[in-house]
Amino acid sequence: MLDPCIEYQGVLIKLAENLHFSVGDSLDEQVLPQKITKVVSVVIDEWDENEGSIGPSSIGQIKVFCSLLSSLEQSDAAICLCAGSTPALVTASALLAGAYLVLCRQAPATDVQELFGPIEGLLSTFSIGGDDVAVSDCWQALHTARERGWLDLVSADPDYTRCIDLEEHMHYDNPANGRLHVVVPNELIVFPCPRDIPPDPATGAERLWLDKGPHRAFAPRYFAEVLPDFEAGLVVRCGGRAEEAYDEGAFLRAGLAVERVSLVGGGGGGSGLVLAASSSAVMSMVGANGRNRHAKTESIVAAPVEEP
Repeated sequence: MLDPCIEYQGVLIKLAENLHFSVGDSLDEQVLPQKITKVVSVVIDEWDENEGSIGPSSIGQIKVFCSLLSSLEQSDAAICLCAGSTPALVTASALLAGAYLVLCRQAPATDVQELFGPIEGLLSTFSIGGDDVAVSDCWQALHTARERGWLDLVSADPDYTRCIDLEEHMHYDNPANGRLHVVVPNELIVFPCPRDIPPDPATGAERLWLDKGPHRAFAPRYFAEVLPDFEAGLVVRCGGRAEEAYDEGAFLRAGLAVERVSLVGGGGGGSGLVLAASSSAVMSMVGANGRNRHAKTESIVAAPVEEP
């Protein structure tokens, strides 16, 4: 089978002054005369070798990449990013490079998409929840987040009342710390449903989490103790199987309102989820444009509630 990357070998894309992007694991002799003084290989290690697929980078990974690239650019070297030799690797590398342009160079997502036009036919899609998401969709999402002030990677002293505290986000986004995802700063947080965890069999002490193989489950009280730090006031369970019920009392005792929403679709059209939190503590949930797979969604959404 013909390697789809072969026809793109040697393509050198100028992303910015002294910053280039190339398909392949290294530069060949045809590219060297371009006066590239520093070659950087983009290494993506979180991918399925059997499927040949890679999920989109997390915000934390994007932040680390942008910080490293910013430090390299300060050296005034002419840099070339070598993106790898498979469509999946090139796509993941393009996402990171484009994210840098959007978040650190303030480039519009449409301009970034145009820059990567020469390799558009090589870029694959990400599979997210059964849906195919183009890398250009990811750039547009980052552009929107930047424009709305949710992401700020350039200010020396970011306003964390408006933007995501990325250090805090990277801590809680870790599966070992709850996998809490800040979607909208100070408005919307998403995290997996907790589990009722039995006491320690040896001591009888309460446990806030339990490791089972490579996975860690968290008790409701763990999240109940964390959410006040995010000024959350409302917790909504979205779907989840009935047999995986848990004690909501931990949230109530922490002063958090508790609601439930069914995500089971009907009529073959399925259901989706739209969440909106108003300043008067109104949380509305509307089903739209989803599939029945959402009936098994296991997430909780916590939204801050302002005092009347």
